[in-house]
Amino acid sequence: MSIKEKILMKHAERKLHKLQIDLVHFIPGRIRLRSTVWKENEKLVELIILNLKSQPLVYDAVFTPDTGSLLITYKASYMTNNKELEEWFQLIEQIYQEEYRA
Repeated sequence: MSIKEKILMKHAERKLHKLQIDLVHFIPGRIRLRSTVWKENEKLVELIILNLKSQPLVYDAVFTPDTGSLLITYKASYMTNNKELEEWFQLIEQIYQEEYRA
């Protein structure tokens, strides 16, 4: 993992932690997120998946209810500055603000 990727990971982990989301795994092209909140709120997860799948570089977003895990696969070859990842995390945060009140 490059230094740039490590910095991105730390920034993403801090941002997601505020939403009770753990960044479980990250390699270019695949991100796995997990949240116990998602196990109890199907509508929230459906909105996140719907919005992520509408992003041009996202191939798929698959939720596993038993683990509360969301696997996002995306076209990594275009991720030159990781701006898209930051936008996806902001999108998730916005959905939380609109649909979920902790």
